[in-house]
Amino acid sequence: LEGLSEPPLVGTDQDIIRRIIFGGIESMALGLFVIFAGLFSLLTFVIRFRDKLMAPLSFAAFSICLGLFYIMTPSATQLLIKSMPLKMYTSAISFLLFPVGMFAYIQFTVFRTAGATMRRVIWVLFSLHAGFAVVLIALDLLGVVMLPIGMRAYNILFAATIPVAVVTTILCAVKGSTAARIAVWGFVIFGTTGFIDLLQGLQVIPMWHWVSQWGALLFVGCLGYVLERQFTESHQQLKVYTERLREKSEQLEEYSRTLEEKVVDRTRTLDEKNAQLESTLDELKETQHQLIIKEKMASLGNLVAGVAHEVNNPIGAVISASDVSSRCIRIVNEFVQEKAGDGDPKVKMASGLLDENTRVISEAARRVAEIVRSLKNFARLDEAELQKVNVHGGIDDTLTLVKHLLDNRIDVVKEYGDVPDIMVFPNQLNQVYMNLIVNAIDAIEGQGTVTIRTHSDSLNAYISIADTGKGIPAENLRHIFDPGFTTKGVGVGTGLGLSISYRFIQRHNGALEVESESGTGTKFTIVLPLKQIRIDRDQPDS
Repeated sequence: LEGLSEPPLVGTDQDIIRRIIFGGIESMALGLFVIFAGLFSLLTFVIRFRDKLMAPLSFAAFSICLGLFYIMTPSATQLLIKSMPLKMYTSAISFLLFPVGMFAYIQFTVFRTAGATMRRVIWVLFSLHAGFAVVLIALDLLGVVMLPIGMRAYNILFAATIPVAVVTTILCAVKGSTAARIAVWGFVIFGTTGFIDLLQGLQVIPMWHWVSQWGALLFVGCLGYVLERQFTESHQQLKVYTERLREKSEQLEEYSRTLEEKVVDRTRTLDEKNAQLESTLDELKETQHQLIIKEKMASLGNLVAGVAHEVNNPIGAVISASDVSSRCIRIVNEFVQEKAGDGDPKVKMASGLLDENTRVISEAARRVAEIVRSLKNFARLDEAELQKVNVHGGIDDTLTLVKHLLDNRIDVVKEYGDVPDIMVFPNQLNQVYMNLIVNAIDAIEGQGTVTIRTHSDSLNAYISIADTGKGIPAENLRHIFDPGFTTKGVGVGTGLGLSISYRFIQRHNGALEVESESGTGTKFTIVLPLKQIRIDRDQPDS
């Protein structure tokens, strides 16, 4: 039994061994429990809180060292372990290092919210114990001072520093630290049981088993409860952070959804504004074209007025002179016939030529006068207001002006029905006739026919202009009234004739309809109300 920490008992070998083993079973159980508590706390914190490992790591070191000390202290352990260095160094090192782990653990738990002075005191105690333990182990390894001798000095240091740690913990507890209050209870229990153990060793009081072990167990339990509270607080904080993160995530999703809706609304608004701007731009372009056409028509009207005025006077003189010449020639012919009879054939031939020239001059003058009248009627320069007119007269005047375009290849068929006079702006309606008839003539390649029909009912007058031309493709029918659309090619048409005609008919509260098939011809129908409710003369063209 050499090397046992307790004196040997009296009895047989089997009795002594049995008593030794059963006498140290409580200390070994306590040591294993404390070691398990340290490992469990370390494992729990490693799994749950990888960024806060100092507190559980120091608790594990403190618990494992204290557990090893209690395991190595009983005689049973000393009996079972045969290696003397292993028994000595395990007991000594565990006793030297468990205060170091304890002070580190207190620093990271009890004093983590304490003031700088209290934390500095605990760091000093931690440094003293750690330095003393390292020095003792080094001196023992060098053979200068044996560990058992140094352990007595270390016991004195531990006994001196524990009251300092307790006082510091009490001061922190007075300031309201719950962790410090729990640690104070642990120190009180540990100190009380240690003092009882000391009195038992001095044989001042009788020997009571399990007192020291229960004190150590309760001390470790108090410090473990501090760690559990920290674990619970960290867990609650984690739950709070998780809940806040979930709320923030929901808010972010809501903001994202709201932002997406706002983007859609803004995009829709921008699309609508772009559509409005494009529509306005198209209207401005059409208005510009209309103004250009109006300006050209106004200039043409002024030109027609000037030409008509200038031609009217001389053509009137020509007509009058041709009439006088015709009467004079007739008198001269009668006189020559009476005096000369049929004597000289040259005189007779000259008289006939003179009579024929006079007739040609008179017919030409009449045709010029008719053209001037048609120009005036077409432009209606003297009728700028709403007038009651006969639609057939306007059509005939228009045909007179485009007669040269027929070129003996196009027949014009007029099927006029009974249409009363209607209130219109004559110059606008004549321009519509002109555009439709010219388009019909241009659509005919070679020989063809343009048919003009009119009729009326109780409400409307109907004027149709049909041709036997090439027709309009179906895909172009919905665009023919768009400004700028033309099928005549670049440099031939402006694409404004039908658009202007459509606007003029709309201004008269009427309608312009079209029927066409490729290869069979086209028919435009003008529908005009017989009674106008209101027509705004100054209404813009677009």
